[in-house]
Amino acid sequence: YINFDTVGTSSTGNIRIVIGDSGGFETSGYLGCAGGNSGTNANATTYGGESFIFVNTLVAAYGWHGLAILTLGDATNNTWHCLGCSGTNAGNSDFTGGLKSLSGVLTQIKLTTNTGAFDTGAASVSYST
Repeated sequence: YINFDTVGTSSTGNIRIVIGDSGGFETSGYLGCAGGNSGTNANATTYGGESFIFVNTLVAAYGWHGLAILTLGDATNNTWHCLGCSGTNAGNSDFTGGLKSLSGVLTQIKLTTNTGAFDTGAASVSYST
């Protein structure tokens, strides 16, 4: 589980989730899409398939609250599914769904953005086996 508490950036763009194994972060092969009430969708392959897109079309002044859930769909192929939902106090909402197979067991998670830098809020990761 990745919890977002008023997470914002200094610019527009998307909040992204990158996963990896002992060989490092995987930066290709992500499938899925993010979209919301803005009417704009962000297909992972449009952005080079380099990450799960958690929030599309950020507005720099908004802080996003929400949850992304990663679940192991196929242990044989280390295939992970991502499901997420987020919103702002300004009435914006976004959702995401995606799929990514790793070459090994998941050991790393990174939150990033394609433009700007995180400048507000906090995020935390929790897990259960």
